[in-house]
Amino acid sequence: MKTLCLLLFFIASSYLFAQDEFTLNIHETSEPDDLNPLISRSSNAFYIQENIFSKLLDYNAQNQTLEPVLALQRPIIQTITEGVFKGGLSIAYEIRPEATWDNGSPITGHDYLFTIKAIKFKAIRSGAMRPYYQFIKDIVVNKDDPKKFIIYTKEPYFRAEESSGCETFVLPEYHYDTNLALRQISIAELDSEEEITDHSLLAFADTFSEEKFRSDKDYVVGSGPYQLVFWKQWRGSYVRLERKKNWWGDQVKNCPQLKAYPTAIVYKVIPDMDIALNLLKEGELDVIRSISPSRFSALMEGKSSKDSIDFHAVNQFIYHYIGLNTKLPKLSDVRVRKAIAHAVDRKRLLEELFNGYASLADGPMNPQQSYFNKDIPAIDFNLKKSAQLLDEAGWKDKDKNGIREKIIKGKKVELEFSILYNQGHSVRKAILHSLRENLKEVGVNLVIDPCDFPSVLESVNTRDFESFILAWVMSNSLYDFKQLWHSDSDIEYGSNRTGFQSSKCDQLIEALNQTSDPEKQEKLYKEIQTLIVKEHHYIFLFIPKELIIVRKGFEYPQFTAKRPGYVDRLFKKKGN
Repeated sequence: MKTLCLLLFFIASSYLFAQDEFTLNIHETSEPDDLNPLISRSSNAFYIQENIFSKLLDYNAQNQTLEPVLALQRPIIQTITEGVFKGGLSIAYEIRPEATWDNGSPITGHDYLFTIKAIKFKAIRSGAMRPYYQFIKDIVVNKDDPKKFIIYTKEPYFRAEESSGCETFVLPEYHYDTNLALRQISIAELDSEEEITDHSLLAFADTFSEEKFRSDKDYVVGSGPYQLVFWKQWRGSYVRLERKKNWWGDQVKNCPQLKAYPTAIVYKVIPDMDIALNLLKEGELDVIRSISPSRFSALMEGKSSKDSIDFHAVNQFIYHYIGLNTKLPKLSDVRVRKAIAHAVDRKRLLEELFNGYASLADGPMNPQQSYFNKDIPAIDFNLKKSAQLLDEAGWKDKDKNGIREKIIKGKKVELEFSILYNQGHSVRKAILHSLRENLKEVGVNLVIDPCDFPSVLESVNTRDFESFILAWVMSNSLYDFKQLWHSDSDIEYGSNRTGFQSSKCDQLIEALNQTSDPEKQEKLYKEIQTLIVKEHHYIFLFIPKELIIVRKGFEYPQFTAKRPGYVDRLFKKKGN
């Protein structure tokens, strides 16, 4: 009955999504967390933000090369030979002369400086991004031409161009910081350990984090081709973007990164895949991604589907994993974590759940990447080994109730833990039900806890969890381990959600970040991967293909590994 009501709601309210000159309707399984790009942590929110905001540089989806967007050209990077930043880098950018904000004012280096300061300001919940910008020690905007600015570092950084140019969207200072509060403080002061007590700065941080900058169409403002028109969260959520009529990017010739064809893009949040597929058949949806392999295969076999749907199985730089909260006493012993890893029957799950559309993940890198460590031994499914490790760690079922226990700080603690997953994700649900049965055989009780996706993210990002299953999205560029795997990148200042700590790993990460020699980089990459896998903070599961269907009637570039596999603003109506 619930499914029927939702379907009737979407059909009855279809006038809200009516095709104007050209509207692209995209399916989402879960609600984006918010649209403030410095605070948001969900990938589906990022895909929406890509159309509202702009970066200095971005990767071309087709050839994975860096190309200018806001920047007039790629930066000039030089080693500094004298002065306070001797041994570091100068990274010189110039913003396109055509680039303006929606109010007509030019986009300048002051906007970039504001954005970096906001990321570094610890009173703002942008900790996941902060590790990428620790290398920036100063930014000087040209007084005569504020579209030009230079970034300074004290040390070499192997991702200087990627991090400075394409890790963050540039925000309009005039809109987000009306009182120019951040101009009162330097980058050096923001980097220091001293607590900031200035009232105006703290007031700015509070305002910047308010709901209006996260979801209100009048406050979510960027320099991209689209503007937020509405975000409704009622009985079938949807986010509607409309193309700006006088967007600055239309003045720039011969720049594929600045093309944008749909008049509107609508993201419809529909957790029930049956409803989503029906809406695609009715023409109310155009693109559906993250389809389960079984559904994808079944649709491909149907004649009517072949006549109306384009099918895409796309390689991607992503892995599914289980994260364990090692700050909890019952999960702090590496033997317990390894025992859990041995209880995952990955080969059987790969065969049963993915229909050939995935491979096994044996570490934090993708086998397509040149610095992947292929010598890391895979963790096999072995319940005998799992039981042996639990015995060695002192967890035994002495009271014969089927669950192992241990005395911790004078109290008997049973080996039971919960695991979060985003409700509606059928593949993750199946993985966890299989794991629960296997762990039961070795005396461990797994409690499966389904939640909506934003709630899962909130719990994970505040370390309010025992374990979780999620995916980590990467690119084919040089990868900085610091955000996830450095001791300094705890949940407040990075994404080290599981509490990973290793002084040896920290040293290797810091050495990698200052190395430009490809041979040394490869050696360090492989050593770091070995250390990470050895600690079993993550149970690495699968590298899935992104399975996408598109309603026929559109033209678009070839799908690629750049997430989500397509660039929605490059879709065209056939015949237009």
